[in-house]
This record gives sequence, C-alpha cells and structure tokens, in this order.
Amino acid sequence: MTACTPLLLDTPVATYRSIVESEAYSLQLTWFLYGVLEHFDLPDLVGSLAPRRCWLLNASSTEAGPLPESKLAAVYHHAIEAYQQANAEEGLQFLVRMDGERPSVLDKWLKTA
Repeated sequence: MTACTPLLLDTPVATYRSIVESEAYSLQLTWFLYGVLEHFDLPDLVGSLAPRRCWLLNASSTEAGPLPESKLAAVYHHAIEAYQQANAEEGLQFLVRMDGERPSVLDKWLKTA
C-alpha cells in the first residue's frame, strides 16, 4: 500500500448536525449542504479516511471558538473506533491551538506530508 498524504482540516465546523441544531450561528451559506445529514456527517467522513492521517485543527462549534479535544473525541468516537480498527490510532489528531501557534502546526503537517 502506498502512503497517502495526510489531510489537514483547518478550522472546520465540528459537525454539520451542529449547524442544524443551533439557534444562532455565524457560518456562511457555503457551509450548508442540503440533505447531507440523511447520509453522513463530518465524523463519518473522517472515519472513512482511516488509516490515512487526518488532523482537525481548531474544529469549532457553530457559535463559539474551537472545541476542546475532549469534546471532539466524544463527537468523533466512531471515527476514533475506525482508526483503532485500522491500527492507526495516532492517525487521527484533534489539535486546539492559539492563532499564534497555527504556523508551527502547519509546518509540522507539511513535514509529515
């Protein structure tokens, strides 16, 4: 099997479902994918990437800033299980960083690519 380039999702909304369930949000119309939740949500897509490395940098809720890693782990538990089944537990990383730390994360990601 050939190595795949790691994927970095930079400041994504954590889930599409959170958009639907939110009373207020600050997302642009381009975040809305009509009918998509009938088939999947972002945690499902991320889980399908296993064993390809995937980093989520500052995944956020619809109203606030980045969610803590513990909250993301709960939301992405099926994706975590998929990575565990693929023996790629380290492949899925939730990163919460201050804006000033972002360049170092991007640099590290580029070096792993």
